[in-house]
Amino acid sequence: MEVIAFIIIGFLFGSFPTGYVYGKLLFGIDIRKHGSGNIGMANVRRTLGKKAALITLIGDLIKGAIPYLLTLKYTGSYEIALSSGFAAICGHIWTPFLGFKGGKGIATTYGVLAAASLPVAILSAFVWYIMVKVTRYSSLGSLCGVGSSIAWAYVLPFSPKALPFFSLITFILVLYTHRENIRRLIKGEELTIDGKPKIRGD
Repeated sequence: MEVIAFIIIGFLFGSFPTGYVYGKLLFGIDIRKHGSGNIGMANVRRTLGKKAALITLIGDLIKGAIPYLLTLKYTGSYEIALSSGFAAICGHIWTPFLGFKGGKGIATTYGVLAAASLPVAILSAFVWYIMVKVTRYSSLGSLCGVGSSIAWAYVLPFSPKALPFFSLITFILVLYTHRENIRRLIKGEELTIDGKPKIRGD
């Protein structure tokens, strides 16, 4: 029962739609009706600017970190804490507050990673940054960043033993949430982080 309780808590934490609420309260718009239609940081940046994206990012990071840290404090189990963190990611993706249609889980994933192993989170975020800087595709950076966390979690010391498995399962999940992005990347139709199609040859 304790495990189920913390998984539910994690899901509810993660289900708070930061980008949607921020867009509604401060700009009076439904972020889902603009840009890519996603409530995550990348679409918020394209639609509302860098400040709004930063606030959305911080909120989504916190949604992943708090369930992990609270669960670890009260159970002392890294496995249960990572389960609660994974539930938070699922809550972000399938938020009941928006008809079970939320974001793609990247920032919330980094929140869990940062709480579980800050070096893993930093190195994975660095991979994301380099990929976005080079390609201008947020989706490609997200996939490469989360994918790289599997290796970082495995090779870096002082990481929870269950972290590589968590990273693997989470990577499979974000592959699913980015399936349309992958299709557009293959076709050359994916929008860049600036909200523009990338001209071939750029």
